[in-house]
Amino acid sequence: MKLVGIIGTLIFLGIIIQIPLGYIVTTNRNYLPIHIGIGILGLILIGYELFYALKSNKQSVKILNSLALLLVLIQIGIGSNIIENNSETLSIAHQANAYILLIIIGVIGYLTFSTARKEKTISS
Repeated sequence: MKLVGIIGTLIFLGIIIQIPLGYIVTTNRNYLPIHIGIGILGLILIGYELFYALKSNKQSVKILNSLALLLVLIQIGIGSNIIENNSETLSIAHQANAYILLIIIGVIGYLTFSTARKEKTISS
């Protein structure tokens, strides 16, 4: 598996961990540093994925990776505001954005792996 595939898998696993961890953080703030750390690591990894995607021929992968990076930045902004003023509206927006990110990252993974499989089959 290529590095980009490993990173994509880490991003997907990260968001799978982040969603339940976010619910845990609402009742136990001790896990907040872990939640923040995984989020920042996710931002860095998605930035790398976008850099790699910009070299791709697939326009859809470029657009979806750009959207994912934007949504992660928004997610971090919303999360920062939740820490400062615990708003129910912001919490709902943060949760909804997390599920949208999960879907987009899943689609990116599917497109990336299906494209790689097709290219491998053609070159064989």
